[in-house]
Amino acid sequence: MKRLDNKVVIITGGAGGIGSAASRIFAAEGAKVVIADLDEKAGIALAAEINAAGGNCCFVKCDVSDSTSVRNVLDICKTQFGGLDVIYNNAGVYLANKDGRITDIEEDIWEKVLAINLRSVFLFGTGRRKHHQHCFQRRYDRDPQLRRIHRHKRRHRPADKIHGGRVRQIQCPYKLHFSRRDHDADGQDQQSARLRCFR
Repeated sequence: MKRLDNKVVIITGGAGGIGSAASRIFAAEGAKVVIADLDEKAGIALAAEINAAGGNCCFVKCDVSDSTSVRNVLDICKTQFGGLDVIYNNAGVYLANKDGRITDIEEDIWEKVLAINLRSVFLFGTGRRKHHQHCFQRRYDRDPQLRRIHRHKRRHRPADKIHGGRVRQIQCPYKLHFSRRDHDADGQDQQSARLRCFR
């Protein structure tokens, strides 16, 4: 069994450079790879190469700084592969002869670099979260066993809950016992505590 069998992976900027190497490695480890890139020619060629080698890969043309384009990639993952497990935010740019020190570059170059290098991570992250919540809710609605497990975990977890801005303590099912040792091996004063947990 391969390490990433049946995992669905999006690799942004996956058509060239480090991204193309990652696409090949992920596919070789059994992942279903979605290459999200603007370079259509390179992306299609790489997807064909991976599929010919026995992998499972598709290419989706994507501007990672555009929310509509990002949603399209996530929708294709859902329809073609049934979900999403990993997002590798590989896409990034350094614009030759344009990028440079923050005091020297033009505002439009600054905005473009931020949109690709930073905004893309936000778009894929938030899009993935919303997609996951939607899938979980659909499964939760039709699976009574999942609802029972979810209620049980919420009822028994030893943690704090936040209700209307107030934190309510949940009683911990363990008692804590501390024992103190007064001296170390050299006879010097040493304060240390040993923690034991018991029902």
